Amino acid sequence: MQATKAYNSQIMESAAAREKKKAKKPEWGNLLGTFLPYLVIAAATLAVFYVWISNSFITGGDDFKTHLALVYDLAYGFEHGFVMSTNHVYLGIFAYNASLFYGMLPHYSAAVLKTLFSFAGADLIGSMKTVSILFAFLGGVYAYKLFLKATHNRALALAGALAFCFLPYKIYCYFYRFAWSEAIALNFMPMFFYAVYAILHDDKLRPGPFVTLVLSAAFLVTSHPFTALVTIAGGALLGLCNIVLFVRKAKDWRFDLYLGTSLLLGVGMVFFFLFPMLQATASGLYRVSNSEVMWTTLGHIVDSMKNTNQFAGILDFGWAERMGVSLSDVDAASAWIFGLVSFPLLSILGYLVDWLLTKKVPLKAVFKLPLRLAVLFLILFVPFFAVGARIEIYLALALYFLSYALFFVLPLKAGEEGKGLKKSFLDLAKDGSFYACLLLTVIGFLYLYVAFVWEMSPSILYTAQFAFRFWGIATFALLFLFVLLVKALSKYRASITFALMVATCLFTLSMGVVDKRIYNVENGHDQFFEPDQSWIMGRSSFGAQNEYTPEIIYDLYYGEVKESYPGSKAKEIATVFLRDHRVLYGEEDYSEYLGFLEGDLAVEAVISLNTPDVDLLVSSEGPSLLQLPQFYYEGYEATAVYEDGTRLSCPVSNVDGLVAVSLPSGAFALEVRYPGPALRVAGFYLLGFSLAGTVAMGLSGFALNHRKRGGDSQPSEGTGAASR
Repeated sequence: MQATKAYNSQIMESAAAREKKKAKKPEWGNLLGTFLPYLVIAAATLAVFYVWISNSFITGGDDFKTHLALVYDLAYGFEHGFVMSTNHVYLGIFAYNASLFYGMLPHYSAAVLKTLFSFAGADLIGSMKTVSILFAFLGGVYAYKLFLKATHNRALALAGALAFCFLPYKIYCYFYRFAWSEAIALNFMPMFFYAVYAILHDDKLRPGPFVTLVLSAAFLVTSHPFTALVTIAGGALLGLCNIVLFVRKAKDWRFDLYLGTSLLLGVGMVFFFLFPMLQATASGLYRVSNSEVMWTTLGHIVDSMKNTNQFAGILDFGWAERMGVSLSDVDAASAWIFGLVSFPLLSILGYLVDWLLTKKVPLKAVFKLPLRLAVLFLILFVPFFAVGARIEIYLALALYFLSYALFFVLPLKAGEEGKGLKKSFLDLAKDGSFYACLLLTVIGFLYLYVAFVWEMSPSILYTAQFAFRFWGIATFALLFLFVLLVKALSKYRASITFALMVATCLFTLSMGVVDKRIYNVENGHDQFFEPDQSWIMGRSSFGAQNEYTPEIIYDLYYGEVKESYPGSKAKEIATVFLRDHRVLYGEEDYSEYLGFLEGDLAVEAVISLNTPDVDLLVSSEGPSLLQLPQFYYEGYEATAVYEDGTRLSCPVSNVDGLVAVSLPSGAFALEVRYPGPALRVAGFYLLGFSLAGTVAMGLSGFALNHRKRGGDSQPSEGTGAASR
């Protein structure tokens, strides 16, 4: 009896050992299935930017020159020892402080990239392209991670990620409008939603999602504040619709600590930009404070709704005709229609034939696999090779073929098996994320089309400037909703194939890329090459209305106010800037437009000039007031440095929109510097602490894992078992 027990025990131990050894073996299909989707996302990202990649120039929209000039100016500043400052070349001696108002993460990223790789020949155009592609790839990766976490199905997650890569409004912002900051900010949308979703749904407490929450919120705010506003509101709605999960999580004090710390770190990350911007905007000193100038009134928002459809980014034939595809030209119109209609039809045919080959053809897998791939390729591509198609069709087909082969032909694991239809829809009905996406989609489309909703909304939403900016959040929410609905049908392989087809089909419907290929590349319009300094110096406006200039400059020019002092040069500068559209450069111009407002003083020489910094050699018979030809922004400092080394701080004030310095008597060197507003200076310290805190929070995961390995039993956060 004992021998039998020992034998059985030995058998069981051997079986356990075999299972353990088997578990250690790498499942290559599973590994490839994990890794290869990211390569497909990379391919899709490159496909979106093929027009830029295949040409040395860049094809830009209305705002391209402004963004290019800002990047140039930052790179110029880096070369001359400036990191955080106003502009240097863009508006010459005026020292334009765009970074106080503009989300500059995209611009700094491109300028840093250009500076770091200048030894390898990096230029501004190439750096802007690279930054655009890298952030777009990041958006696709996090879309995949979000949808994988929500569906546990790699094929469906890849379909969602491809659809995000081809989101028409995002492509439209990149190519047609060149709303560069907004386009890049849209890529952080899935990153933020992934963080919120993971925090709510992960069974175990992990610091990773909290770190992602902090970083994605910071990236959003410092790229495009309005996109950040609607994205964070959407994340809050996702949390509200999953309030039961949140309450369970909140019973664990560690969750509360992580969440509270994340909120503090998030504020610390953006403080240096957000709060000084709000302060400056509310000051009323600058044109950006004027709601009429900035198109941030209810009337303008409502008026913009009539053009909502034109900015969706989806192909319409009226637009196609303007791009040279005349509907009266039967051949041209037929080719476009054939491409748009044939893509889904051939995809369906390919799926049906592949299903028959899988089920009905009695061949070994080694023969069947290449047969299926070959037949699918012929069905998808041969008709288009025969009649011809535009390049977007081929790129979309290639990505569909690659995605389909990855999960339905190659022996790779796609994800968990779909549940029964009834059970899947019951789960969907209990899923708070489904209702959050549904509500967010409805709300988004209401803001796109219903004026009454705007009338009932807080005025902070008017910073959208145009109603069509809701296309970003509305289409992303719709995509998330689509993925959740297909998940309920994932028992049927056809549903995943349909999702892949819809996702790749979006690229054939997108307006932005086609516009740049036809209008710019084929017809040779608006091709922008690497700028030189003279090109930047020829720019005389920032934005359509010079929004970031002092308001009084306009008031002086149009005679609405008079100069504060007889010696003020503000009216002359306003005339040069607004009538002559000329920017002042160099020491000679600087000396000519100095304003001697009070006292008996003289400026002997301009010692150094690299605005916003300037050093002057001054002599004064008594207290005096000197006006500098630099636009006033809060944060200027001035110091009188005497020959014996004595340093005396000089008060700086705003006189007619220009910097004015109250000077003491004597001969001295006047040093003018711009560290920025007090809130901005404090914000940089907070940024340093927040970066360190975010790193520490990420590393705290090691402590959690160590406690777990040490035998500390850690209940699942999903159960809410841990209590305070």
